[in-house]
Amino acid sequence: MVTLFKMEPLSNFLFIVVIKAILLSVFTVVVTCTNTFSNEKMVGKKAYNFTLRDQHDNTHYWTSFKGKPTIIILSDRAGSDFVDNWVKPLQKALGSKVKFVPVAEVSSAPGFVHGMIRSGIRDKYNYPLYLDWEGDTYRYYQCKAEVPNLYFVGSDEKIAITTAGKGTKNEVATFIENVEKLLEPKSK
Repeated sequence: MVTLFKMEPLSNFLFIVVIKAILLSVFTVVVTCTNTFSNEKMVGKKAYNFTLRDQHDNTHYWTSFKGKPTIIILSDRAGSDFVDNWVKPLQKALGSKVKFVPVAEVSSAPGFVHGMIRSGIRDKYNYPLYLDWEGDTYRYYQCKAEVPNLYFVGSDEKIAITTAGKGTKNEVATFIENVEKLLEPKSK
């Protein structure tokens, strides 16, 4: 009995070491997986056929982008701080090769503040920003919260590339590289 009692602290110590190692491994995997996001289950799906108004109350339809390579950028309020990390380098690199569709998820805003939100967006953005008041577009694309979500839609109207993140140089460079590969003419 004395021998078992002396071994118990060692067993407890080993148990704690093993549990800490397991928790550290799980934490590392979770952190690694959440830093990059690619919604692969959306690849191959048709783009959502939306009708959205912008901050100037102009109506925009997905049909005006049909058949054109398009990058849809969706973000909730928390992710809006990172949108320019994506938009500026994407426009510089891809320019007129693709159309850009910026969408703001604003469905949680009560109706009585819609005018104030439109006004704030008008002051901040000089390009049309499509306002998803119902949240239908954001839900369709199964977006990750708190970061911009990007979807490259080919001329076949199917989603070919997805990513989400804060727009680090590496994230942006990888997305641009992948889009450019799809834009290259196919050799016969």
